[in-house]
Amino acid sequence: MIQTLGSESVSTIAERYRQLGYEVVLEPDASLLPKEARSLHPDLLAIKGVEHVIVEVKYQQNLLAYPALMRLADAIRRIPGWRLDVVILEQPKKAAPLEPLSRKDAERRLNAAERVAKETEDYGAALLLLWTAIEAILRDQVRKQGEDSIASASRLPKVAYSLGLINEQDASIAEWMARIRNDVVHGGSKPPVSQSDYDRGLDFARRLFASDGNNEVTSS
Repeated sequence: MIQTLGSESVSTIAERYRQLGYEVVLEPDASLLPKEARSLHPDLLAIKGVEHVIVEVKYQQNLLAYPALMRLADAIRRIPGWRLDVVILEQPKKAAPLEPLSRKDAERRLNAAERVAKETEDYGAALLLLWTAIEAILRDQVRKQGEDSIASASRLPKVAYSLGLINEQDASIAEWMARIRNDVVHGGSKPPVSQSDYDRGLDFARRLFASDGNNEVTSS
C-alpha cells in the first residue's frame, strides 16, 4: 500500500499505526523480519495479531530510484500475514546550502579522530570526530546520485544503502554511529564507546575514503 501524506515525521506516522491498534517497533532489528526483508532496514514495524506491516517512509520522489525496495515489495506480498506500506511525505523545504568541505579537510578530521583515540583513549569523542568525516563523504555521494542531501544524520545511512553506495554491513555500522551522534547532540548518555567499537568505525571510515573518488564533500 502506498500513502501520500503531508509534512509529517516517522514518529507521527508511528503514532497513526498505534491509534489503529498496532504495536509499533521503530527501526526494527533484522531478527524481527522475514528473511526476504532483512536487507531493507525499514523505519518501523507495526504488529496487530497475525498482521505484520513493514513501513518504509520516503520523501516525494521516483520510487523506481529504489530498485531494492520495489523488488522486496513483491517478495513481502507473498508472505502470509505480511505486507509492505510505503508512506510518501512531502519534500521539506530546503535548508540553506551547506559550505563545501574539501576532501583534505575531511581527511584531517579522520586523522584528528585517530590522534584523540591514541592520545586520550576517549573513544567516544574520537568516534564523533570520525562520524563528521564519514557523514561528509556520504552526503556528497548521495548528492552526486541526484538525491537531496538534506537527510537527517539518522536517515543518511539508509539513503546511502538504498542507492547502493554502501553495503548492508556498513549501513549497520553507520546507523550505529549516527545513533551515538544523535544521542550526544540531544544531551543523552550512551554507554561508553570501547576501543573495539571505535576500531570498527575507523575501519569503515578508511574503506569509505579509499572507495571515494570525489574532490569535495559536504558536511553539516
